Amino acid sequence: MSNEIAAPGAAPRQVALERRLRQAMLLFLAAFVFTLPLVEAPKNLAFGLYLVAWCARAAVSGDFGGRWDRFDTAFAFVLGSAILSAYGGYTGDISGVGRVVGFAWLAKRAPFSGKEGRVLAAAACAGLLVALPIGALPFFRRQTQFLELPSVGHVNQSAIYMALLAAAAFGWWLQGARAGQGGWRRWGLAACATLFGMALLVSASRAAILAGAAAGLVVLVTVGAGSAGAQGGRVLRRAALTLAVVAAVVGAIAVLAPQLSAQKLTPAELLHTKSMSSRMQNWRLAVEGWRQRPILGHGPDAYQQIRVEHVCAWRSQRGEACDPANYLAAPHAHSLYVATLVERGLLGVAALATLLGVWAHGLLRSVRTAPVSGLWIASAVSLVVVMVAGVFNTTLRVEHGSLALLWLALWVAAQRAPAGARRDAD
Repeated sequence: MSNEIAAPGAAPRQVALERRLRQAMLLFLAAFVFTLPLVEAPKNLAFGLYLVAWCARAAVSGDFGGRWDRFDTAFAFVLGSAILSAYGGYTGDISGVGRVVGFAWLAKRAPFSGKEGRVLAAAACAGLLVALPIGALPFFRRQTQFLELPSVGHVNQSAIYMALLAAAAFGWWLQGARAGQGGWRRWGLAACATLFGMALLVSASRAAILAGAAAGLVVLVTVGAGSAGAQGGRVLRRAALTLAVVAAVVGAIAVLAPQLSAQKLTPAELLHTKSMSSRMQNWRLAVEGWRQRPILGHGPDAYQQIRVEHVCAWRSQRGEACDPANYLAAPHAHSLYVATLVERGLLGVAALATLLGVWAHGLLRSVRTAPVSGLWIASAVSLVVVMVAGVFNTTLRVEHGSLALLWLALWVAAQRAPAGARRDAD
């Protein structure tokens, strides 16, 4: 394990070089996180530079991330299942899977601690603070129908990204309240949590809103656990204030400006189930696709290649009737779980279950650290948003998937940091 103290016999120049490379890794990773919702080319450049710096530091120090553990197994399983599904199938998004999962894997095997985690949290919040007005300008000018982030795109994907940082900022704010912190950091986190939450509501993506609310509830329960007296009062007052602001925004949008959310936040639209009809058609199409390649699936992002005529042809070959009205093709399967089933088969489902299971188990084992660990909060929020929003959207892909897995990776990496640095994370 590498740290600031040189190993016996280590050359001072080698130690200094490793320190500079660690600083470069943090700089490139912060640049990646900042530009993630903003611009495609800079974040790809930051990704490449981080990869180079990681390899250079590993070569200089001989530290490639320590012993293999269950998280390495989970990352390898997910990547391996994606590669195998692409073999003989559709290879369209195999590079995207490699970027999302592989990047997180490298971050997990880096010498990061809670200190670096705070730097990256600030970069992530700053990136979204810049991205929101850029996306809001065409939205308020009626040039776009929904509020979308510049380099994230589709409203549901943008909303998931907002949900991740809204709930995380809420958790970091509550941690500060529990610890009695004040000053600019307190008000900055309060502003971020409120602004990101309002933007999430304006996006009107109901799955992302539900996921953000569930993550916020988890944060409230875990951070508030064990709080008593004045300390507990601070936590509850801040939570109540945030929820009151959010409730006021929901009511204002629904009553005064329903067009901002395409009227999705009005009572009639909130309670309707029209979208479930098309979701069921999408999912039936996916199940028929899975029946053709049940073990390995059709390949990453292959769902968009499946058409209703394909389904009817497959059913005809099996001597089954086919009603085209039961199926609806779409660019994606509108579900993490259904997409995994059709695109990566049973092997991919097993890999996904392994990742989510290992992730949840690790968080539950260390839940006592929730009141003081910013990385625990970010990782827990990511898991909840991925799993809940994943019922109706394809999470763990592109920008929001990169951010979610990165929080997991940083939290795991902090567990192997030197004791002094680990206290910042635990």
